[in-house]
Amino acid sequence: WRAFWETVQTEISEGAEYREIAAEETQTVASSTIHFLFPDKPVAEISGDVENNNKSIVFTLTYGGTKVLFTADAEKELEEYLVQKYGDILDADVLKVGHHGSFSSSNQPFVDAVTPSYAMISVGAENKYHHPSPRVVRRFERAGAQVWRTDEKGDIRVSVGEGGIRVTNVTR
Repeated sequence: WRAFWETVQTEISEGAEYREIAAEETQTVASSTIHFLFPDKPVAEISGDVENNNKSIVFTLTYGGTKVLFTADAEKELEEYLVQKYGDILDADVLKVGHHGSFSSSNQPFVDAVTPSYAMISVGAENKYHHPSPRVVRRFERAGAQVWRTDEKGDIRVSVGEGGIRVTNVTR
């Protein structure tokens, strides 16, 4: 947290704007739409300590007819809340899988609500937590999603445009 706040203070001193998301809101940037779903109240009002994964920011980014859902480190409890509150709004073409694909995220009701064509798992190779969970990977595969993992592919690029969605690994 300390490094984050130091960076924020530096950026503010150089003219950047700092805003906390504390309610559902939608912003349009050029021809893209960002729909912030969570947090939908001030983070201080959400139970748990400040490092709780279920205080993660969750938003969709829509460009053209393609929607990407970003879930940060969301786990089962937050996913359940999102499904209950937003339902079909969670439906997305691309999902940045929550909490590195751990067993505590990407439960079946959430996967069913999102129905992604692509599931992106950001995870370090040979990590000590053994992420992603094989069960989570199979859950996405059974749902028909192409699963892309950074531990296997390296950096992943998702390009969205008139030609649809293109996913490639970035050569290092």
